[in-house]
Amino acid sequence: MTRRTRFRVFAVDDRSVQLAWASLGAGRHSVSVGPVEGEVDGGAGTWTARGLAPGTTYEVRVDRRPAGSATTLEALPGPERCRVATVSDCHVGEKGFGYVLEMEEPPGVEPYAIRCLRAASSAAVAWGAQLFVVKGDLTQRAQVDELDAALELLAGLGIPVVVAPGNHEVKRRATDWAAAVRAAGLIAVGPVEPHVVDLPGLRVVVGDTTIRHHHNGTLGNGRAEALVEAASGGGPALVCLHHQLEPYRYHNVWPAGIAGPEAVPFLDKLAEVEPRSWVTTGHTHRNRGRRHGPVTVTEVGSPKDFPGTWAAGHGHRGRLAEGLPRHLGRVRGP
Repeated sequence: MTRRTRFRVFAVDDRSVQLAWASLGAGRHSVSVGPVEGEVDGGAGTWTARGLAPGTTYEVRVDRRPAGSATTLEALPGPERCRVATVSDCHVGEKGFGYVLEMEEPPGVEPYAIRCLRAASSAAVAWGAQLFVVKGDLTQRAQVDELDAALELLAGLGIPVVVAPGNHEVKRRATDWAAAVRAAGLIAVGPVEPHVVDLPGLRVVVGDTTIRHHHNGTLGNGRAEALVEAASGGGPALVCLHHQLEPYRYHNVWPAGIAGPEAVPFLDKLAEVEPRSWVTTGHTHRNRGRRHGPVTVTEVGSPKDFPGTWAAGHGHRGRLAEGLPRHLGRVRGP
């Protein structure tokens, strides 16, 4: 009996791609992207092929059988100048995984949300991130024990960490998440004014899109104008928000983000003042990307749902490149 395994390919940089899969079956398996080969364990996992040529399409093989192809990014202009990592929707404190049939872990095991945040953040630091941005929903309900567990982990990364709130930080009965973040020595984003970090060749702008006690988000009350002003004049801008920017007048996906009447004018103005901007969001727990004129807009999935997922931003001269998932294809597993 055979089955098909779905692979995804991530552009890590212009010389590397990463394969991700839900299961390869029991035992060890050989994988290769062009001339780069490796071995992996069965079950869910990832594997990165490095040392490839930019802008080149390679054949992918699993257990020496064709699995599709992967194409590296085009060569980026000039030398790399900085590295930024972001993570979204960690939901530390969540008790069970699954929407309809909820799965719970046995007592005495480190909770999966913390394990996945640890995997994502440690991988980002090992990659060389100079800044780590949390784009909201770090916790499930912003309770003291949830914040203590998450912030102890983040405070030990050894690099600057900026935390923006998500809708789960502004739920009813939530504690003062921002005070806890600052007490841990990290940076908490304010309710209107975004936080700005200037790195070599790149301006990082982190904003708050939450509405107290509400699920969806907003760019109202001066937030859109403050974000645009912060993104202008500093070269290419990476704008980090929690709620996704929707292109339509009414919410057409769940969970609801920021609808078109607010999102589209904001993106139009951002494209006008800094066309090299890249907006990265979370909230949907999905990996998506699109273009709004010259501006790239992405949603990055949750590390607890796509285990250990995080986004890599490379700053080059006049350009930012972020790793984006693309569907690679299918291969017959054992």
